[in-house]
Amino acid sequence: MTKHNTKYTLNNLPGKKKYQCPSCGTQKSLTRYIDSETHDELADEVGICDRINNCNYHYTPKKYFTDNPGLKKDFKPSFLPRPIAKVKPTSYIEFEYLIKSLNKDHRRANNLFLYLASIFNEEIAHKLCDRYLVGTSKRWNGASIYWQMDIEMKIRTGCIMLHNAKTGKRIHTPEIDQEKDWVHSRLKSKGVFKEFNLQQCFFGEHLLSFEIDMPIAIVESERTAIICSLYEPNYIWLATGGIHSLNVTKCQVLKGRKVLLCPDLGKGFEIWNEKAKKIRQELHLNIKVSELLEKLVVDENEKLKGFDLEDYYLVKNAEGKAIKNGIEISELLTEWETIDVKFK
Repeated sequence: MTKHNTKYTLNNLPGKKKYQCPSCGTQKSLTRYIDSETHDELADEVGICDRINNCNYHYTPKKYFTDNPGLKKDFKPSFLPRPIAKVKPTSYIEFEYLIKSLNKDHRRANNLFLYLASIFNEEIAHKLCDRYLVGTSKRWNGASIYWQMDIEMKIRTGCIMLHNAKTGKRIHTPEIDQEKDWVHSRLKSKGVFKEFNLQQCFFGEHLLSFEIDMPIAIVESERTAIICSLYEPNYIWLATGGIHSLNVTKCQVLKGRKVLLCPDLGKGFEIWNEKAKKIRQELHLNIKVSELLEKLVVDENEKLKGFDLEDYYLVKNAEGKAIKNGIEISELLTEWETIDVKFK
């Protein structure tokens, strides 16, 4: 049977606009579905809430047309032939911007660095920021830049976020009009680029060039990848930047590796399990979704809050081992290494 392209997809275009969720009412949390050809948005309520672990709102195009059968006469079947679009080359950012942001003198104004220094020490915090290319931004006071450098050492972009220096959590205040910003968007607004064709890669992807035999562990949050790399150095820890940002294109660089997906609690396991099936089928990748957090959770509130590995690693016993419910996390993490998935 011929596989058809999808007529409507979630809007993941650079500079996309987000809207108020019709379910939970959170501002700028709803990503709408768009026509994959024209980029026109579907109806206002057709989309998915970023707070899916708490809100669970996801109104799909299929459900929309089922609920509104009268609109089907205007609906174009997804299997209609489409013109082949010209592939634009990926845009890159000059190294000078990365180097400037990594200046250690500026790290005293970087809330993420201050947080890492408080739970470890300054020496470790510097090493982690150097290893993962965490820069300092003037976008907001205390903001960090999570640079995305690909396996060829080319800079795709940098994600700008603001964290609380004491808790490490992302800050959401009325003064901050968006959850994150992007270096390429800031440079474009200053006239550095007329056009910028963004093709994101994994956060931490540059590390693949240095350790060619190590297994890969992938989480959602950049901060979680950084902290997990300290507790489990036998893995290269990468981050997708979001639950819906894992895809086949990004995973091309992981061919020949063992890959462990470590999604957040909540809907993460279900969503990434489906994505893993597609990635395994298309790339013949040795990829497994970790059940670690599913085994550790006993409090339903932890699942609703979307806890991730970082939340568990920072719960330690007197010997400094990460313990939850009597299970040592490092032991569970290494269990999967004995699994050898065979492909024909």
